[in-house]
Amino acid sequence: ATKKMIEDLVREAKVGDTYKGKVTRTTNFGAFVEIFPGKEGLVHISKLSHKRIGKVEDVVKVNDNILVKVIGIDNQGRVDLRKMDSDENNIENNDIDKKNEKYD
Repeated sequence: ATKKMIEDLVREAKVGDTYKGKVTRTTNFGAFVEIFPGKEGLVHISKLSHKRIGKVEDVVKVNDNILVKVIGIDNQGRVDLRKMDSDENNIENNDIDKKNEKYD
């Protein structure tokens, strides 16, 4: 258990990594998610769903466990996240197909 605690202390989030995180708080602009002990990131409201949403709480609530992907880290170490769906690969491929159909 001690080794795990030490590993978590020196652990760094990397762009492209995915985590199962816990929503720690919500705001009108997004949800803060703890991706590992001591490290939180923000899922902006625009990155919570593929659809437009009215309120953060329509998609996630405090203590929800969600799958997130690191999409950016600023020079102050703040982590930007995007909520992923469990079938993310299928959704991304379908979105590309739909975009191509619109322009045909």
